[in-house]
Amino acid sequence: DPSAPIRYKGLSFMPESIGTKLVMELNEKANILTIRQLILNGLPDVWISAQTGPPNSAKLKHLISLYSQIRSYFNITDFGFGIERCVYELNDGLRCLSPLLELDYVIDLDKILPALDDAANRVDGKHHPVDRHIAAFVIKQHNQNIEPHLKAVSSLKESTKLIGVLSLLALLQWRFKPGPLYGLASWIGGMLGPVIDTYHSRATRREIEREIPRLVRKGNLPDLFDLIDNIEKRQIDNDEFTAAKIEFNEAQHEISQIESNSASKRREYENKGQQIAAMTSLILSMIIIMVLLVMESV
Repeated sequence: DPSAPIRYKGLSFMPESIGTKLVMELNEKANILTIRQLILNGLPDVWISAQTGPPNSAKLKHLISLYSQIRSYFNITDFGFGIERCVYELNDGLRCLSPLLELDYVIDLDKILPALDDAANRVDGKHHPVDRHIAAFVIKQHNQNIEPHLKAVSSLKESTKLIGVLSLLALLQWRFKPGPLYGLASWIGGMLGPVIDTYHSRATRREIEREIPRLVRKGNLPDLFDLIDNIEKRQIDNDEFTAAKIEFNEAQHEISQIESNSASKRREYENKGQQIAAMTSLILSMIIIMVLLVMESV
């Protein structure tokens, strides 16, 4: 039935309405995996190939391009892609659906930082301030390449993830200049322990820990990012760590040589002691023999 909707495991929708269908299923928290499955399995392509109209019609070309784009987003698991990216790409003007912003109606990118600043007062500080929805919303609306930031946000390594979160939000504050973000700065500042621990120098770690509260009180995320991931500071820390490793290895080598020489000298002294003892024993034996001979002759 070429004119009928796509039907799959209880779902039913016309291919051109996929954007609306995705929003509905996300809002109801249902059938998301089923939609992903049917798209990656190519069912929309089967529907398109079954159409009886001109194969090069504008409608079919649009659908082929649309589902090719959707599949490309679904095949990337990083933040900023997946089903969330499809939702914002296919629904212009849709508000950000992040649970962190459920009390706000954020439809413009410049409003996302003030909304997160407000959210800092009511959410669990253990949650990262950038989730999959916020990442997809930002990449859809931002007109510059922010994929390196999102690549870091997607990292399984906590320190790298936090650097990505801070760098992305610092970029937005620098671009839109919403004013001080005291709540958001405090939220992120309280999570930076794993990043601080990536520095080898204890002195550098203590310095950063002392400076964070001051920058949090300023509400300035770019300054906070510069403190926590300064290129020059990283280079100095790495250079000093490399020098310390070389010095440590040299000390270890010296200790090994001393221990080796000590063992060698100990064996030398033992050999000399054994030789002296043997000579002494021989001399004493000769003296005793001579004494006995003298006594017998008398």
